[in-house]
Amino acid sequence: MVALGNGSREKVLEEISALGTSTVTVRPGSGFGDRRANAVRSLVSADADAIAAEPFAVSVSPEISSSGLATRGAVSMTASIAGVGVEFFDAEGLRLTRGSLLNRHQIETAAQVVILNEAAVRTFFPGGENPLGQSLRLDRMPAEVIGVIGDDGFGASSPRFFVPYSTVTKRINGQNWVHEILVRFQDDMPRAEAETAIEELLIRRHGTKDFFMTSSAAIQESLDATTRTLTLLISSIALISLIVGGIGVMNIMLASVTERTREIGVRMAVGARRSDIVAQFLLEAVAVCLTGGLVGIALALGGGALMEIFQQDIRLSWSPLAILVACLSSSVIGVVFGYLPARAASRLDPVVALARD
Repeated sequence: MVALGNGSREKVLEEISALGTSTVTVRPGSGFGDRRANAVRSLVSADADAIAAEPFAVSVSPEISSSGLATRGAVSMTASIAGVGVEFFDAEGLRLTRGSLLNRHQIETAAQVVILNEAAVRTFFPGGENPLGQSLRLDRMPAEVIGVIGDDGFGASSPRFFVPYSTVTKRINGQNWVHEILVRFQDDMPRAEAETAIEELLIRRHGTKDFFMTSSAAIQESLDATTRTLTLLISSIALISLIVGGIGVMNIMLASVTERTREIGVRMAVGARRSDIVAQFLLEAVAVCLTGGLVGIALALGGGALMEIFQQDIRLSWSPLAILVACLSSSVIGVVFGYLPARAASRLDPVVALARD
């Protein structure tokens, strides 16, 4: 369970880290959940140009989200279309695998071109067909495939379509405001300083603060805390299982004491002390629990190896410390739940024990 929690945490944080920690996203409204955010239309592509002119900006891109029916031949699906700028892929940390990215001329002319991710290629160009130079329709607009990006980051398993933001404005939905502006700033610049500079610039342009900012670093910190809590939760479930197992061990050892009453009486009659009887039954309880712990660890490692062979969605991250804690926990369970049976065995009267069948 700890390996599952740690693996899930590492996978999520890796996907966020792919965005880089020096990125800020500007969105309209006062924050997530602001119902009036859709009515705020003051965030425009000119704001992105103004931010890009600042010395701290490395890559800046507006983004307009739209939706429509993507169609090629007999294959069609409802697609989420992203209208982006030239520097979007650098700011987002997306890598080109084939073809080319967008250029300024395509932005200025609202070119009917599209960049796909690998998931979209598998959907619309099955069988290894080369997508470059091919066409598909995006919301009734024919678009030529000019590039393919790798399946990186969130939503990588879903088809993604990237077109110039001017194409969305002029050819798809006529929208002249943007949903967000992605800003990548210099790595040596503190995030708070970059956010302050962006905020001051946009307030001067808009006359008021009708936007809010989020960053990949802040999201990473939040998700890190959340996943740690989830790991603690599933570890607590494992603790409950340990307690239940310990009760089972205690019952087994109590039954063993009952069955071996005559043996205990003989040992005490020939000079065994109470501490010797306690040590004997405690060692037996620890041996049972430790053996069970080692078998459990072996089953977990084997099951995890099989899981990694047959699927890639779930990650398990093995920790030597967690394995050591599992062994120690088994031993502690043996001591704690084996003490009562051992104590009961040591308090038997040798005469009564020898007389019992």
